[in-house]
Amino acid sequence: MKRANGLFPLEATVEEENGLLESLCPEGDLAYLLSGRCGIYHCLLDIARYDKKRVAYLPLYTCETVVAPFVKAGFALKFYPLDRNMRPLFSEDALDGVSLVSVCGYYGFSTFDRDFVRKCKARGLTVMEDMTHSVLSADGLDENCDYAAGSLRKWMGVACGGFALKRRGRFARAPMPPHREHLKLRYDAIERDDMGLFWKGEMMLRRIFDDFGSDDESVYLMKHADFPSICRKRREN
Repeated sequence: MKRANGLFPLEATVEEENGLLESLCPEGDLAYLLSGRCGIYHCLLDIARYDKKRVAYLPLYTCETVVAPFVKAGFALKFYPLDRNMRPLFSEDALDGVSLVSVCGYYGFSTFDRDFVRKCKARGLTVMEDMTHSVLSADGLDENCDYAAGSLRKWMGVACGGFALKRRGRFARAPMPPHREHLKLRYDAIERDDMGLFWKGEMMLRRIFDDFGSDDESVYLMKHADFPSICRKRREN
């Protein structure tokens, strides 16, 4: 079913698990979160246990919902610009003053310099990737990333679409239970196809986001979504 306002109905599922997110961290850990920003925050809470410097190098082309988890986790921020083709313009000189480098793919394409990411890793910096736009791309995750996070709500109908990956080892803590009031608004918005309820939930999330986990139904949808079909429909569109 298509909806003109872009609020997807709950995703149809297939019997077999797709293994998409699990395949990205075979030696690590995967957590399902309420939203993408909760996923980022979940990673940052883990990083902050050993990162005492807490200075993050972020893309200038981003939104406040991506920056907010870094601020909440106590990170100071530095930004790198991008050119007109959405390629990051990194500065190696900036690396002396940071402890974490965040990279991002845009609109399904990972245009950042992977050699630069390799240099960051070699210098002992933590590398984190926002995969919201690139999670379904063949080259969506750089092999030198330590953490990754994002949301599948941009790609499919699901109430809680956040995820967080730790490439090696386990997260030190499990996410909190989902925020029930926000969760109800999400399900009501999807069921009624009501953008007013959707934005009520989104504005609430800006205030209350934290280390909130996903609900069981959303986890099932993400594990059993037919991603080849989803990708095909997106390419056709």
